[in-house]
Amino acid sequence: MYELSRVRLHSVGPAGARYQDVVLDFSGVGAAITAPKQDALFSAGIHLAGEGPPRRPSPASVLFLENGGGKSVLIKLIFSVMLPGRRQVVGTTNTKVLEKFVAAKDVSHVVLEWLQVETGHRVITGKVSEWRGHVVSADSENLVDSWYCFRPTPSLDLDSLPLTSDGRLLTMSGFHDRLDKVHGGEPELELFWTRRHHEWTSRLDGLGLDTELFRYQRAMNAGEGEAADAFAFGTDEAFVEFLLRAVLSEDEPKDLAEVVATYAHNLAQRGDLLSERDFVAGALDLLTPLAEEEGVAAASRKLADAARAEMRTLAGQVAARDKLENERLSGLEQHVDEVKSAEKLAEGDHRRLTAGVTELRRLVGKLRLDEAQESKKRINGELAEAKTAAEAWRECATVLNHLNAARKARDFRELVGNREQKAQPALQARDTAAAALARGLLALAKNATDQAAKAEAHVGALRAEAEKAQAERDESANLAASRRAEARGLGARIAEIREEIAEAVRSGALKAGADVADAARAARAEAETTAAELVRREQELERVAEDLRAAQATVNDAHRLAGSTKDRLERAAEELDRANRRTDALAVEPRLVELLGADDVALETDLPVLLERLREAGATAEKEQTALRMEESVDERALNALGSGGLLPATEEVQAALDALEAAGMTAWSGWRYLSTLDKKRRAAVLARAPQLVSGILLNEPEQVRLAEKVLAERRLLPTTIIPVATTEATTTDRLPGESGIEFLVPPNPAMYDEEAADAEREAIALRHAERQRRLEALAASLAEDAALSWKLKTWREDYPPGSIATLAEQLQHARTAHETARTALDQAEKEFQRLGEKAAGLRERIPELRTASAEAGERARGLEALATRAAKIPEWTDDVERATETAERAESTASEAAVKASRLREQAGEEQRTADGHRRTATTAKSELAEVPGSSDVTETDPTPAEPVDALRRTFASASEAYSKVEVGSDLRAELDQAESVEASARAAVEALDDAVRERASMLLETPDGSDASARAAAQARANRAVAVLEEERIEIVGLVATRKAELSQLPEQPSALALDARPKDIEHGLELIDEASLEVSAAARKWEELQERRAAAEATLESARTSASGFGLLAESMAHLLSKEDDAVAFDGDVESARTRHSRLNTALTEAQDAADAGDRRVRAAADQLAQYATDKRFEKLSTPVRQQVISVRRDQLPAHAAEWAEALRPRLRTLTDDLAQIDRHRGGIITRLQGMVDGALRTLRAAQRVSRLPDGLGDWSGQEFLRIRFTELEDNVLAEKLGEVVDEAAVGKTSDGRDVKRDGLSLVLRGVQAAAPKGFRVDMLKPDSVLRTERQRVSEIRDVFSGGQQLTAAIILYCTLAALRANNRGKARDRHSGVLFLDNPIGRASAGYLLELQRAVAEALGVQLIYTTGLFDAGALSEFPLIVRLRNDADLRAGRKYLSVDATIRNATDDLGDPDGVARLSATRLFTRPAEEPEPEEETA
Repeated sequence: MYELSRVRLHSVGPAGARYQDVVLDFSGVGAAITAPKQDALFSAGIHLAGEGPPRRPSPASVLFLENGGGKSVLIKLIFSVMLPGRRQVVGTTNTKVLEKFVAAKDVSHVVLEWLQVETGHRVITGKVSEWRGHVVSADSENLVDSWYCFRPTPSLDLDSLPLTSDGRLLTMSGFHDRLDKVHGGEPELELFWTRRHHEWTSRLDGLGLDTELFRYQRAMNAGEGEAADAFAFGTDEAFVEFLLRAVLSEDEPKDLAEVVATYAHNLAQRGDLLSERDFVAGALDLLTPLAEEEGVAAASRKLADAARAEMRTLAGQVAARDKLENERLSGLEQHVDEVKSAEKLAEGDHRRLTAGVTELRRLVGKLRLDEAQESKKRINGELAEAKTAAEAWRECATVLNHLNAARKARDFRELVGNREQKAQPALQARDTAAAALARGLLALAKNATDQAAKAEAHVGALRAEAEKAQAERDESANLAASRRAEARGLGARIAEIREEIAEAVRSGALKAGADVADAARAARAEAETTAAELVRREQELERVAEDLRAAQATVNDAHRLAGSTKDRLERAAEELDRANRRTDALAVEPRLVELLGADDVALETDLPVLLERLREAGATAEKEQTALRMEESVDERALNALGSGGLLPATEEVQAALDALEAAGMTAWSGWRYLSTLDKKRRAAVLARAPQLVSGILLNEPEQVRLAEKVLAERRLLPTTIIPVATTEATTTDRLPGESGIEFLVPPNPAMYDEEAADAEREAIALRHAERQRRLEALAASLAEDAALSWKLKTWREDYPPGSIATLAEQLQHARTAHETARTALDQAEKEFQRLGEKAAGLRERIPELRTASAEAGERARGLEALATRAAKIPEWTDDVERATETAERAESTASEAAVKASRLREQAGEEQRTADGHRRTATTAKSELAEVPGSSDVTETDPTPAEPVDALRRTFASASEAYSKVEVGSDLRAELDQAESVEASARAAVEALDDAVRERASMLLETPDGSDASARAAAQARANRAVAVLEEERIEIVGLVATRKAELSQLPEQPSALALDARPKDIEHGLELIDEASLEVSAAARKWEELQERRAAAEATLESARTSASGFGLLAESMAHLLSKEDDAVAFDGDVESARTRHSRLNTALTEAQDAADAGDRRVRAAADQLAQYATDKRFEKLSTPVRQQVISVRRDQLPAHAAEWAEALRPRLRTLTDDLAQIDRHRGGIITRLQGMVDGALRTLRAAQRVSRLPDGLGDWSGQEFLRIRFTELEDNVLAEKLGEVVDEAAVGKTSDGRDVKRDGLSLVLRGVQAAAPKGFRVDMLKPDSVLRTERQRVSEIRDVFSGGQQLTAAIILYCTLAALRANNRGKARDRHSGVLFLDNPIGRASAGYLLELQRAVAEALGVQLIYTTGLFDAGALSEFPLIVRLRNDADLRAGRKYLSVDATIRNATDDLGDPDGVARLSATRLFTRPAEEPEPEEETA
């Protein structure tokens, strides 16, 4: 592999980045080339010995130029040399970019010098461009491009290229002529010149410069720093496809594609033919049994028809009898229904009338309750009125006294008023004191009244509690009454249960004198024992069933284990047998025995020797083939010349010279050809006189000798034999011109001039050709056999590594032992399953008996337990009776206590009432006293109350009154007035103390006749008291009556719907009349209901008997109904049900047996027909359109058996034809699959090789020795892979996949689809993630854009490219030469400037032999220090020409690798001196 050593750019580039004559030197920086493989014969391309051992170019270089200076132009120009064509320009799709790089007067040169890193050989490739006529044109065709290459010599290399002459650019043709001239003098230049792109690409590939790699670099340099985009993949499969397309050669897949295209039609038909063959074979397998089963079924159907006819007769008789029975049964059922309906109606009438009576009683009770409540309300009103009247009569005297006193006081005041005018001052003082006393008394009266109101409120509360106590007394009295009734009811139930116990003793269910509870417990114990036994048996059955299921599962597991171990044993035996067969088959190969030279072959030990000898034998055979083909080419040329007649042709050297003379316009003969035109006499004379001329060339014109000499000298044929040249005259003259220089004559081949000898030679050539062809065929067959044998041996070793056959034998023994163990376990499991099955059957027979006994015992136990439960309640009920009696007594006691409490509360209420009365009296006293105070009527409650006590006010008033009395009216008159006022005040106080109603009623009564005198009032008061006493007694009676009516009403449920609205009672008497009438109707309805119940029971008994008979005949008739027809009219069966059943059973058995046989035959026929129909409609055969299939589909299934034999006869010859056609197609298909499988295996090996090639070098920390790229996939077995590849081939032949997608039929696509089929689970491609610490963290290649940073993506892309380049070198046969060319990248440092990334890029590139050349405009000292060579360019402007020219400003080499071992002594090996002369400011570089 070559590396780029130098680049020269001359007169090229746009105006802003011109390369006038720039050399970029990358040489002399890499490692020394110490062992060139072989020196050339001449010095072309070899490093000169005087310069010391050659060194490789820099492994990593940086071209530094400011942004916008022309780096992209440089990349485009370099790539234009390696990728011819204007569509291959880097970084753009514009096809006119390169036209801008060549000016009108330019003859642009881009020259690359390459160094072979193993041998040191050099080769120069270049491109020259110019415009036709040196005029820039819009037509791209006017820009002429030529490419050339040669191996440099001391006289012509990169520096000495004839680019100019006398300071002027040489034209393209002049440059070409100069190179041709040098090449003429030095053929070792191996000059090649072309304008055709494909010729140039082929030439570069022949030199070892892989142009395909530059196509990938073009994609990587689509934009500055965007190299990672060329390696961005959405899926791992896309990466695998990219890798294989980049690495695999298209030649062999192309041949395979041509083969597939050749047999595509036949292969495309294979699926249809297979489908038809499968259908025909399967149909034949189904048609023959179908025809046979149809014959057997027909015979069975005849027997079944006879039995069915006899059965049909019985069915008619039974049906007639069933009809009669049903008619009789229908009448009986109708009668029973009528009786039941009447009974239900009677029952409903009885219930309805009973409910009506109950509702009437409830309504009457409600009327009685309402009547009692109205009486209670009336009595309470009358009692209140009577009490008010009695009270009024008692207070008549009080009211009368007040009237008299008021009238008398008024008379005295009028008398005194006239006399008081004289005592006015004392009167005023008395009035003031009287007013203060009046206000005090008025406040005292108000306070006393408030206290009285509070006391009266307390009285109300006490009276409420008294009423509550009275209600409690009433409730307790009611409770006592209900408990007395409850005790009576419980006594009746106790008597009823004792009667049931006596009945149980009489019926034998209970022994006389035995305890019911003990008998119930004994019965329950017996039932529980029976139930426990039943449960135990059932549980045991469940356990046995569970154990049985477990045993079944164990048996199944044992079967599966036995089956799996058997399968494993069979597989192990098959694998061992297959291994032994393959080993034995290879061991008995005669060729191996022949190669080994022994009687037997042991592959385990002899395999390396055999492979080596096969390789040697193959090499020997190929050498012999080459020799034979060379001989064959000679004889073939001679035989073609001879044909069916004629002479042998001249030698190649003579023929070439004749062609050159003919091209120059001269006529010349070969000596032998001219000799053949002479007669025998003259021929002999010429041979005797001038034999040296016969093997040469003879010219017709002597004057053309000099011209011929010049032409032949210019052509430089350089023949290896002596070819004399003369004229035809020399053969006719006796004297030869000049010296002949021949001393003897070598006898020539007579066939050159003799016809008979030519015939003999022709026959000899034919014999040699036939023998040689046989030998070549034998050698080809031998090589093929040896290659196949070698492949078999290698495959055998791959399939069976050392020791694997012994391992297979051990696995077989283990599998046999496991199978025997599984069989033993299976036998034990089956025995246990049989034992458990027998035990479960015994339990199933015993359990029904236990269930019957358990049910009977349980029924008896439940009866006794129910009786015992009720009997056990007798003590409880006895206790309840006692408790009810006790409760009644206690309730009665509570009632008396409540009565006492009510009395006490009433007394307390009376006491409180007396307290209130005292307050009332105080108020009344105050009011009375107020009435005695003069002027009290003028005082109101709103007047302020004096602060002095009432007693002080009284004394003040008394003192004022005493003072006034001294000056008042006479004492007698005053005394009389005072007495009158006192009496008035007392009377008024007494009246005000009365209730308003009493006071008003008393005033009214005084106006009646009974109030006219005291005796009348006394008599009226006595009458009123007696009326109150009578009403009190009536109230007590009416309260008891209301309670009784409420109790009676609560026991009657409300049934409002039982009576119509017009049937409701109007009053109590009407209700009682309605109740009597309804009771009579209820009694009549009950008698009618009992009568209908007896009639129903009798009718049901008759119906049950008839139903049993009808049911029997009905079941028989129903079971035979399918045998009847509408035309049958048979006599009814005259026997009973049992006789009919017996006869039916006998006939049914016969019919069943016959019908079972017929049904079995029909089922087999239907199954066969269904299977045939389903087979014909199977999805596999949907697209099949054979006539037989169409008939099978269209014919009804029940008609298929009739055509079975005919179809089978028609399908047999078709099956033979299909089998023969498919066998022929499968032979071609198998060959294609074998070739494709080999290519797929090669592709998979390429993927593994990619993983191996990506192994990183040492010195990278944890990454040392790691595989940067890891490709994982699951391979298929050979047989499975062959099947999958067969599907790929079939789809390629058809041109579509199974789901309708188009399939490309080119070879590489076919191989890629085969690779996808070989890895059904897909591919997983992981790569290491570059980071600063080089952790072994991997990411999928499809995820790097989401996970990696920009620098990491770029570094990963560079490593992937290096892997790709190394892999292509590996596939091109240069696996041991770890040199993979050069990689150009435009400004990658701008994206990946981290030191660890650059170090990683350099390490991987160096390990895989890739030369790195980066361009950058970023002067990052840390990043640039990683590179051993930095070429600094500058772009200077030429203002006069309006252009910018690029030049090399500095070349910085890192030569630290050349230093010797440290010896402790400092040494200066080089310096750089910068000077600034006045006339030339640019720095100069000197090295020491």
